[in-house]
Amino acid sequence: MTETGEIFYGNVEFYDPYKSFGFILADNKTKGTFFHGTYCREKVHLEEGERVKFEEAVDKQGRTMAVNIRRLWN
Repeated sequence: MTETGEIFYGNVEFYDPYKSFGFILADNKTKGTFFHGTYCREKVHLEEGERVKFEEAVDKQGRTMAVNIRRLWN
């Protein structure tokens, strides 16, 4: 997996705690970015609508996913 190093901010659009995956909608994008719970910095369940900070990475198949996900506290 190759990280882009670019930092994004957005909101959790969807999260399935049983399968530990979801999508984050970045502030500057119109399509959600896939993430898996194993790529969260904190080992907690994210809630839909939560504000997060993340980086993007590209896997071997060329798919973009969110990594190094951090919850932002208000």
